[in-house]
Amino acid sequence: FLISACGGKANVRKPTELVKIAEPKVEIVPVWKRSVAPGSKKLRAGLELVAEKDALFTANVKGEVFALSLDTGEVQWQSKTGAPVSAGPAVVGDLVVVATLDGEVIALSRSKGVERWRAQVSSEVIGAPAGDGDVVLVRAGDGRIYGLSTLDGSRKWTFDRPVPALTLRGVSAPVVVGGVAVLGMDNGRVLAVRLSDGTVFWEQAIASSTGRTELERIVDIDAALMPTFDALFVMSYGGEVALLDPSNGEANWRRSIKSYSGAS
Repeated sequence: FLISACGGKANVRKPTELVKIAEPKVEIVPVWKRSVAPGSKKLRAGLELVAEKDALFTANVKGEVFALSLDTGEVQWQSKTGAPVSAGPAVVGDLVVVATLDGEVIALSRSKGVERWRAQVSSEVIGAPAGDGDVVLVRAGDGRIYGLSTLDGSRKWTFDRPVPALTLRGVSAPVVVGGVAVLGMDNGRVLAVRLSDGTVFWEQAIASSTGRTELERIVDIDAALMPTFDALFVMSYGGEVALLDPSNGEANWRRSIKSYSGAS
């Protein structure tokens, strides 16, 4: 009986055959390209491209921050911070904000790239900052979350949450909706905090830590949170994908899928 059970054929759906597309309807034609770090072989996951109406903002591992023309790729301005930039940039009002491996947060003027201020947080920052209004939100590697003033970088509030003994190296960038920042945490939970004072608006568990070893208990939410017009997709390394209501954190549905890189 056991042998026949093991040898039975699984009920697996046959995949649809691939069809060769003779005449593709979509053809991608490069408009322009530009290197912002010629000769560099270093990559950092926290560095991003941010497209706004006035420019495309980016940075490199040498600490240079750029504003490029959307139409031509020409450099509108370039700022040399002299710091090991590891995350960002983020555009918050009239500021372009980056963070570094040394725990520095650097704010530049959006129009000319002139440095406005620098602030120090408790440890390295490997996830892009975010913000809205008069607050820049920054996540440090030790689990602390900072709300900094856009005016001078002074600390408005701090939120601290313990980090598990073993985590993936990476964080998901916060999503800001209506004065509330939603964050995927290393403990498999999603938090919504008010930007004005850092108080927790709601909290939802996406994945629970189980297993005998620290490796088996990793449940990080490192994949980018994906907002829709009225919901928020969350993917965890702990094995859950959920669609959340951003107003209260309630899950509309869940599926058992494990991911650290997310979807697009």
